[in-house]
Amino acid sequence: MSATNASTDEDEGGSFPQVRVRLDAIRENTASVASRFDGDLAAVTKGACGDPHVAEAMLKGGADLLADSRIENLRRLDRRFDADLLLLRIPMASELEGLARVADASLHSEMDTLEELSETCRHLDTTHRAIVMVDVGDRREGVLPGDLEPFLRRADDLPGIEVAGIGTNFACMSGLQATSEKVAELRDLLASAESALGRELPVVSAGGSAVLPRLEDADGLAGVTQLRIGEGILLGTEPTEDVPVSYLRQDAFRISAQVVELKEKPAEPDGETAQAAFGDPPTVEDGGHQTRAIVALGRQDVDPSDLEPVRDGVDVIGASSDHTVLDVSGAAPSIEVGDRLDFSPGYGSLLGSFTSPYVRPRYR
Repeated sequence: MSATNASTDEDEGGSFPQVRVRLDAIRENTASVASRFDGDLAAVTKGACGDPHVAEAMLKGGADLLADSRIENLRRLDRRFDADLLLLRIPMASELEGLARVADASLHSEMDTLEELSETCRHLDTTHRAIVMVDVGDRREGVLPGDLEPFLRRADDLPGIEVAGIGTNFACMSGLQATSEKVAELRDLLASAESALGRELPVVSAGGSAVLPRLEDADGLAGVTQLRIGEGILLGTEPTEDVPVSYLRQDAFRISAQVVELKEKPAEPDGETAQAAFGDPPTVEDGGHQTRAIVALGRQDVDPSDLEPVRDGVDVIGASSDHTVLDVSGAAPSIEVGDRLDFSPGYGSLLGSFTSPYVRPRYR
């Protein structure tokens, strides 16, 4: 992963695309969320592929634990920090030993997997905390509410497994909002779960960043004891509306790439056209000429539709594997070959930049 490529020196004269990271912004965003939530904040590192520098900033900002969807990322964090680790993605049967060795807790919705994890924990003489996910309407992972009680009873009997509580996702699949009615439903499910087990469950876990607007209401997440937040901390945005969150910073990351071509060109293609690379329809502009720049960054690195140029007068036209084409006709100041252009990434581009081995992180 690209975080392992971090260096204080400019690689090949700074030719590599970069993801520039402001650790102070991540720290401040974490602190802003933590101060508004009366419970445990699980800071989600998956948008930065478990980058240890990002994780450290989250912990310094007040995160109570770290969460990621990949065991590989949790291993990196386990070697660096004395913090509880939570696996977000429902685990695969092939990774249960690694899960039991590395993570303190994980999210579950499949009994067969929990039973296999129980056997693994018995073999390793360890105990693993399980949060049972409930699908309250978003239609991603989770048991349906009517199946929760029997699921919990079976899970609670498994040796090596400690049922720590229940959880749910908002807006990850279908855009389901964390309305007061849905939060109340989660509280009701907790009450029935505790009644079924005859004991209190300490964890009521909610995510992702679509819940952030609820923090502006003092009772907006009443009953929730654990909050899983990634995009809000990293980008300062709320994903369902794709708008900035008023109390968060949006400048933690910038993706930077070098201009490799700058030419005046006709806006329209010349000749017969078919679909372009990646199955896109051809880019057909109105007549006239444009000043077009190409930067050394492509779909192998990021989602170009998820980039917002920082410089005024720059627009993304399209991209192939290794080239992103820009209209820079109105750029201010003007652009030259060799210049670096900065982009504000959306979540998909941020994730791509940390996944691509060709993009190098830079920290400040």
